[in-house]
Amino acid sequence: EDGRNKTFKIARIGEVLLRGGEWTSSACHKKSGTDIFRMSGDVPYRVKLRLSFMAKNLLVEEYPLAGKFLSKEGQNWILDTEVFSMNGVGRFVSGLMGEVEIIVGEELKTFLKEYGKKFFQTI
Repeated sequence: EDGRNKTFKIARIGEVLLRGGEWTSSACHKKSGTDIFRMSGDVPYRVKLRLSFMAKNLLVEEYPLAGKFLSKEGQNWILDTEVFSMNGVGRFVSGLMGEVEIIVGEELKTFLKEYGKKFFQTI
């Protein structure tokens, strides 16, 4: 309806109606990516996180695709991946403060600072 590309989870699609006819707005179509947190977007951002054992386990339980981007570092784990939105990774990190350290990801740090400001202003 609005002429923009959108990505939907298949489980959220209730019905598909075939309209017939040719593709419209094909000049506006572009490929987007989906990250391990199931967020999509056009521009990838690298994040590198140091995770505690608990954070690593929760990550893999909730986001199984993350496993291939993990490596062991002493008692901790390193997640080194690209994300297409700060929403998914930001939700994960903010829920495990003290268990996750951001090694690389200025965009993520900025997102979390703004998220925290908005959250604490509403309390």
